[in-house]
This record gives sequence, structure tokens and C-alpha cells, in this order.
Amino acid sequence: MQLELTWVDAVLMVLLAASIVLGVRRGVSMLIVALGSLVVWIVLNILGLFFPPLGFVIALAAGYALGALARTLVNGPLEALNEAALPAMVLGGFGGLLLGLGLIAALALSMPISANSASGGFDYPSTRLPTWLGNGVRDSAVQQFLSQPASRGGLGVWGSNSALRNLLVPDKASR
Repeated sequence: MQLELTWVDAVLMVLLAASIVLGVRRGVSMLIVALGSLVVWIVLNILGLFFPPLGFVIALAAGYALGALARTLVNGPLEALNEAALPAMVLGGFGGLLLGLGLIAALALSMPISANSASGGFDYPSTRLPTWLGNGVRDSAVQQFLSQPASRGGLGVWGSNSALRNLLVPDKASR
């Protein structure tokens, strides 16, 4: 099996690398923000099912609160850990990796979908996208890994009972 990357994969990998580098530079605070963001992501996903506009306001407030919490912890109880260069860089890089993986997964699955009357399902990405964009996303190794079922070596995000589907594409989960 030969892995072919598209321009979409290249952009996603640059974003992942940038997230990791930012994490290494920010240190322990990036890990705090990443873990907090994971919790907020799950909570917002649950709340979004009931009242979507509230999610935007909560996300803004949570982002500010996570930044303030990270600053307080790094300048207080975790100051010694953050001053130790190598451990802080490793923890920050891990935080950047977590945020980066979430970012590229969400971006790879954020294109519009369209109904497929022949199969009764849907096409992802939509066939109405410009050819250059549709082909780039459709042939993306990242998108294919996320979309293919586990039996074919993927994560099966579009599977009917996928919890990952509800996290990454909550607006499309019921389609």
C-alpha cells in the first residue's frame, strides 16, 4: 500500500508541526490548556446538542479561563517544573500534539457534505465543491484515515455509532 499525500495533507501537517513547536515554546502552560480544552470540547459537545449559540459564548469564556489558569499555575505551584527546560519542553510538546491532532481532525472533516440519492447516504466532501478543493480533501490521507472503518485501518468517524463522530462532526452526526 502506497501512501499518497495531497496538498491538504501538507497543510494539515504544517499545522500539526506548528502546534507542537508552539507547545515546546510555551512549556507546561500548553499542556494545561490542551487538557482543559479537551474537557471543554466534550462539555461543549454535550451542551451544543441542546442550545448551540451558548457554545460560542462558553468557548470564549473557557479559552480565557484556561489561559488565566495556565498563567496562574505556571507562575505559582508549577514554576519549578516550568523552569526545568527539558521536562517543560516535552510536556508542552505533548500539549501541542494534543491540540494539533484535534485541529487537523476537525479541519479534515469540516467540508460540506451532500446527499447521494443513488446510495441513500451522503458524499463527503460535497460534490459541489470546486474540483481542486474536492479532490484535495477526498484524496487526503488524513481524511481517509479518519473516515475509513476500523476494519480497513481507519478510525471510522462516519460510522453510525461513533463517539468520535459526535466529537469531530457534531453538526453532521444526525445525518
